[in-house]
Amino acid sequence: MEFLETEGWQPDNEFMMVFIQKYDELEKASDNLRKTGYYDKWPSDY
Repeated sequence: MEFLETEGWQPDNEFMMVFIQKYDELEKASDNLRKTGYYDKWPSDY
């Protein structure tokens, strides 16, 4: 997310940002991560 980095700039107020992506793309990416063992060390109740 380098495009969000700006040197020396500070906002005048607090704000939140939401990133939206297609659910099927998110599921595919999650499946790919699962195959690599990415989630093996995550708590089971997460």
